[in-house]
Amino acid sequence: LTLILVFVGTTSTSWKQFDHLCFAVMLAWQRRSYRPCCTCSRSSVGTRQAMVAWPAPRQAHHAGAWRPAMRSGTTEAAPTASQPSSPSEPAASSTAAPASAPTPSPAAPSPPSPSLHTEAAVSPRKEAALTLEQYKEIYDRLIAIFQQRPREDWKKLIVFSKQWPQHQAGVFDRVKELADKEADIDKKMGLRKLFRTLQGVNEEVKRYNTILEKFLTANHDEWEAIVAVYRGDLQKPFFEHMQCLVAAAKDDKERLEQLVLINTRLVALCTNHDSVAADEDKLAAAAEGYRDL
Repeated sequence: LTLILVFVGTTSTSWKQFDHLCFAVMLAWQRRSYRPCCTCSRSSVGTRQAMVAWPAPRQAHHAGAWRPAMRSGTTEAAPTASQPSSPSEPAASSTAAPASAPTPSPAAPSPPSPSLHTEAAVSPRKEAALTLEQYKEIYDRLIAIFQQRPREDWKKLIVFSKQWPQHQAGVFDRVKELADKEADIDKKMGLRKLFRTLQGVNEEVKRYNTILEKFLTANHDEWEAIVAVYRGDLQKPFFEHMQCLVAAAKDDKERLEQLVLINTRLVALCTNHDSVAADEDKLAAAAEGYRDL
């Protein structure tokens, strides 16, 4: 302003020329005020409409930079090559060279989390197959024992074994499987005979245990009727089975005493039943009394 006044005072300038001179000075001052520096992207004075586009090298210098806001206390991003700094800023700022734009670096692969299990998972089917193979080995050993021992010992082996009720079905299935796979006719017939004989002995042991359970659950005054019903099964093999049970219960005194008392009483009841059945007069008297009832 001082320079303008000195110029007007020392020269003969008209008011129209003076007006044009003031306009030129103001325009030059606005352009000078809004030319950004290398550390900020906005001038501190003037209006945004008078801002000029940034040159491409200067835009590349400011791209992606963060700076503190001039008027607010927050932080804002400097204008990039793809975004103008204001709605009225010329679109020429988006013509920056592609090489000047920052390219994102490829993300490095993240290390594996220590909480993840790196061990190979074991399939449940594989575990089941291994368990089945182990059971097959047990069944093969039991089958070999039955093949080596005489038939008279099979009942003792079954009675003394605490695991036989659990493995009996598997043993029978294994015998049938081996018989089906066997190519030799003699061995195949031997395995089938073993299956039938072993199954018969097992059914006999089950039947004797069922009869014994009936005596254990019945009242003492009902034992004579049970003896009359099952007298055909209460023969020498049954009492041999009772002897095996007594020998197997040697570690359980209560069970041992119970079996001994049952065995003794059953022998007496069977003897009495046979003596009555042998006397025809007693049988006729018993039949007459039954008819009266």
